Amino acid sequence: MESLDNLGQIIKSSMGTPQGSILSPLLCNIFLDEVVDKWIRKLNVEVFGGQIQMVRYADDMVFVTSGLTSAEKLKTLLSDRLREYGLELHPDKTKVIKCGQKEAFKILKRKEKFPTFDFLGFTHVWCLSMKRKTKEMFARIKLITSGRRFRKSLKMMKEFIKKNRHSCSLIQEVKQRVVGYLNYFAINDNGRRINNYVYEVERMLFKWLNRRSQKMSVNWEQFNRVLRANNFPKPKILHNLFFNGKNYGKT
Repeated sequence: MESLDNLGQIIKSSMGTPQGSILSPLLCNIFLDEVVDKWIRKLNVEVFGGQIQMVRYADDMVFVTSGLTSAEKLKTLLSDRLREYGLELHPDKTKVIKCGQKEAFKILKRKEKFPTFDFLGFTHVWCLSMKRKTKEMFARIKLITSGRRFRKSLKMMKEFIKKNRHSCSLIQEVKQRVVGYLNYFAINDNGRRINNYVYEVERMLFKWLNRRSQKMSVNWEQFNRVLRANNFPKPKILHNLFFNGKNYGKT
């Protein structure tokens, strides 16, 4: 494979694909379909009695098994399988955690923190909810924007606003990016994060619009009028991912 670094030099690599390459996701899916997907389907039937569930997006994977022992066994087998093809599990991102209704109530009783894991930009954590009709408590997964993704998104937005602060279309361009962010992250349980994101973006806009000249360009009242005139998005929940408690079973 060949790639270009920031200096415009061609760097030849003997393995892998260039970071950010358009071809990388396609090659990744073709490769892992053979190495992981088909192998897992066969392993699930022959070894685990159909108790494994898997969600994979490119090289990010989550597995659910029938118990902790099965999870540890699967981790070992998967590690060995990847090693055969020159790959390895990321030591910091790979972990086995307990989950489920019974485990959630045990954790609550012990007054411990619920275990979490990050997947596709969200931190997944078990929490307790109440059924409106019966007032019965049940455990479910809650998704919030991961801290790492939240900070990265704000950093990228800051760099964009700073670089393009003299553009006449700056507010519209920022608006499009905020809309895209909300379309992905504006789910139930994530209201606080998306509120913080929009708030911080508006503060960035105000700051850098007023740095285009030595004199202050707009005050907060004028700035808010501009946002309203441009129909700047307000943080609100766009996707409801609440589940029926019955779907979680009692295990």
